[in-house]
Amino acid sequence: MRKENELIKKHYYKHFVEERTNQPIAVLAEAMLEENEEETNSSIRYAQGEVYYHNKDYETAIFKWEKVQCELKSWAMKNIADSYYELGALSQAEEGYLAIHTENLILRTEIELQLFSLYMDQQQLDQAAKVIKNVVSLNPDYLDVTEIARSFFEEYRDWDSAIDLAINEAIRTESIDWFEIVQKYIDRELTKTIEPSYFLQALKTLYSIDVKKFEQLAVVLWKSYRSEKLYFKWLTEFNDLLLQLNIDKTVSWLDLSKLYEQTYFDLTAGKYFIKEIEHIVPNFLSNWIHSATKSQAIAAAGAVLSWNQFVSNLNTNTVNEAKTILSHDRSATTDSIVQSLELYESIIRWAQEHDLEIGGRIQWKVQQLVDFDRNYLVVAGSDTKGKTAMVNHLLGHEVLSEELPATFMFRNASETVLQEITEEGHIHPVNKELSDIDLQDKMFEYVLPASFLEKNKLTILSTERNEELKNYVGMADVLLFIIDANSRITKSDYEVLTKIKDEYPSLSIHFVINKMNVIYNEQEVQRIVEETEAAINENFPNAQIYTTESRFDGLNPVISGLFKNRMIEKERNEKILKVIQEAIGHLLEKRVKMEKNLMNSVTWNEEAVLKLTGAINQLIDIEKEKIQEIKESYVVITDEMKKNLRVNIPKILRECSSFIKEDSDFKNIHVELNRKMNEQISIYLEQTFLPKFSNVLQEWLEVCNVEFIQSQSYLKEMTEGFNRLYEKERFKLQCDFRVLDDWYRDVDRMTNGVHLEDVNILLRLTPSQLLLKSSGKFFGVLPTNKALVFKMYKKFIENEEYKQVTETIMNQYMLQFDLFGKSIERDMNLFYRSPFSILNEAIAEAQSEIEGHNDALDSLRANPEIYKDPLTLFKVRVHQYELMECRNLNRTQSLAVR
Repeated sequence: MRKENELIKKHYYKHFVEERTNQPIAVLAEAMLEENEEETNSSIRYAQGEVYYHNKDYETAIFKWEKVQCELKSWAMKNIADSYYELGALSQAEEGYLAIHTENLILRTEIELQLFSLYMDQQQLDQAAKVIKNVVSLNPDYLDVTEIARSFFEEYRDWDSAIDLAINEAIRTESIDWFEIVQKYIDRELTKTIEPSYFLQALKTLYSIDVKKFEQLAVVLWKSYRSEKLYFKWLTEFNDLLLQLNIDKTVSWLDLSKLYEQTYFDLTAGKYFIKEIEHIVPNFLSNWIHSATKSQAIAAAGAVLSWNQFVSNLNTNTVNEAKTILSHDRSATTDSIVQSLELYESIIRWAQEHDLEIGGRIQWKVQQLVDFDRNYLVVAGSDTKGKTAMVNHLLGHEVLSEELPATFMFRNASETVLQEITEEGHIHPVNKELSDIDLQDKMFEYVLPASFLEKNKLTILSTERNEELKNYVGMADVLLFIIDANSRITKSDYEVLTKIKDEYPSLSIHFVINKMNVIYNEQEVQRIVEETEAAINENFPNAQIYTTESRFDGLNPVISGLFKNRMIEKERNEKILKVIQEAIGHLLEKRVKMEKNLMNSVTWNEEAVLKLTGAINQLIDIEKEKIQEIKESYVVITDEMKKNLRVNIPKILRECSSFIKEDSDFKNIHVELNRKMNEQISIYLEQTFLPKFSNVLQEWLEVCNVEFIQSQSYLKEMTEGFNRLYEKERFKLQCDFRVLDDWYRDVDRMTNGVHLEDVNILLRLTPSQLLLKSSGKFFGVLPTNKALVFKMYKKFIENEEYKQVTETIMNQYMLQFDLFGKSIERDMNLFYRSPFSILNEAIAEAQSEIEGHNDALDSLRANPEIYKDPLTLFKVRVHQYELMECRNLNRTQSLAVR
């Protein structure tokens, strides 16, 4: 290696000048003159090249090295390239480096490093990266090669290469420094898109070196993959690795265990389907329970048994280990109520995201249970009078009567207020007397001044029937059961109380035997007490039994003492878990109800579409019928008008012969007579024709009005029917009566005066008229011939048919009536347009709902896991917390059976 170092530093020449005082150039020149062997001469030339190089005479150095033919030839070629590099001839230097082929590892490494420097100078970063990677692969232990590579990759942000270098060097060298570099990259979020399997060998190597460093690296990797696409892959592959490593249980895996707990809660928070996580969880739970610290072992064990119970079977050894932990570990503490409330909030968020509502009464119960400054006493019993008397006694007021079939919650307050607590959890003030309210199956909050409640921070719950207890006993800190001394405790009382005890094992249940004053025999009193105590203690060994007369004197201090020295958070947590179970059950019912509601909605909308379509068809028929009737009646009128004109216009024109006199000016008689004829027609139209048919048209409009009203009356019935169907004022089918107003205005305009242009009656160029006019002009100048012309004109006027003239006048005058008749159908379409539009909109809306609800049903049926899986996972969490609370194997087994 010494020789290689000399060659690298170009100090080979020192072999020839040792202990010589002359200049190295002179010494080497003398040696060259003295030596005759070619190989030795080549070595001397090599040394001479080094001396010239150090003196920056690069051209001479190159000349010397080109003559080298001995074993140093490859080094000489490398030195020649170095000289070109120093001279700035980079392309020649690159060619020189690339032309060298050698097996010498050190020389190859030096060549690659020189190429790296050359490419860096030229800013050929891709080439530089390729070369430095080759150097690391070729000779990673060489001087500072890996550090040079890391600095290069980091400077130019080639993070993939930097990470690859760090991982490989960490595995190769087993150096903690390299693992810390890897961890630094992970902390900077540079690795979150890299496949988790890439890191497994590094983790495995680190585990064999330093388990705490292994934990640190595993934790940062775990956190880096959270919220990323590769998260589940990481969980799967890391847990497979951990099982292979068979981790050391004597090590305190504090951070890893905590991360397992957080991840488990995240996996079971309703965000994932069971099929997404069920392949992960078995190994995950096995590793969690193996790595769990003492404080987290309870949570891990509960998770194992709960998952094993509700989802899928786990490894038998893991399950047995969990049972052992829950059976024997009594010292560990958990934040149970905090975790329960976090689970409750998760359920609330999930329900909101899926448009579901948790019952308001359920949320109200949770609010009461987290009020740790308040004690809850439930008073129950088959002795209704005694129960009512007990409540009134504690309140200090005669508030309850035995006839009130409702549940009451009594609180202390400065003023008396009665409020109803609805099923939705809303609180509404009640301003009526209790006797005036339907109390059945309702709940009321009664706040009033009560010194005993205030002193003991007490809230009293009283139910009329024992059957109602199941709905409210979950809020009780203490249950006080009132027994009638005469009837004792009944079988049904035992059944109700036993169910409550099984459901709420930490609930304090105590008994009061009432009306002992009605038993006069002391021995009988003793016997009743002993028998009742024996019967109660058999099932409720921790229960206190008190006896009292009807006034309950002396019980106040006893009741106050029931709420002392209690583990209130633990007891409330048990009740909160029951409320969460109730919430899950409520949501399951909501899911079933949602599907049923969607189905009912689809059915209802389909029926509505059928009815709406039928209504539209009926309305189409009505519209057609009314259009036909009204048009036909109008055509009858206009036909009659035209008939009248065809009869009377010729008659009027013939009668105009009376205007021809023997002394008339027959030269211009045709002009004057034409004017008179137009005047007579106008007079007829205005004075005879229009008054008659104006009345007819007004009668026709009245008939139209009746027809329109009938249509509106039908639509009113239709509106009422559909509004009953929709159970709201959804429809207002109103026809457009402005159409009729327009008709009245049009008829008035058409019949109000005659607007007729003069018609050319006698000024036409028909043969007969031409002959007559010519005769008039010719004979009219001869007095003796006027009688002849007079007769001719009169005969012509009286005998002319006037068909063409009549048609012209009729067409001109009746044009507006004909146009009106043609517009009747369009106007009536406008009359019915609004009802059609409203009905069609309703059909479109119903069809849209049908489509949307069918899609929702398809989604529900195709993906039942959308609702089923999260609720199942919530159940798993509840059961886990129950197991953590009881920490008793017998109790655990009973929970599992239930």
